[in-house]
Amino acid sequence: MCVYCGEPFCERHGHHGEDYLEVCTRLDCQAKREDVEQHRTWVRTHFVRSQSGRCVHDECAEPNEHECQRCHLRFCPDHLKVGTVKEQTIMGVQRLTMMLCPHCLARRKLWD
Repeated sequence: MCVYCGEPFCERHGHHGEDYLEVCTRLDCQAKREDVEQHRTWVRTHFVRSQSGRCVHDECAEPNEHECQRCHLRFCPDHLKVGTVKEQTIMGVQRLTMMLCPHCLARRKLWD
């Protein structure tokens, strides 16, 4: 069953990845899978800068005072924005307000 759309699929019509990540061949679902992989790479490459005490945003040298509630990297106040996101919870889909970095905020349209 696809982790993004919830539809079942056969071996020929999807991607069975590590950690039981199963994604069907629908274009939206494949776009999400690819974007999540790119996002994970981006987080890994920016982790060291986050630990250094400086804002993770490219070319920003301000102290990182706050954490993005999605990727958990640290940013200065200018590079975090309030965003509303949809989250699947035990109570169904809920809209939550979070502090997000530009990188995570840009992905909400695709991820929601």
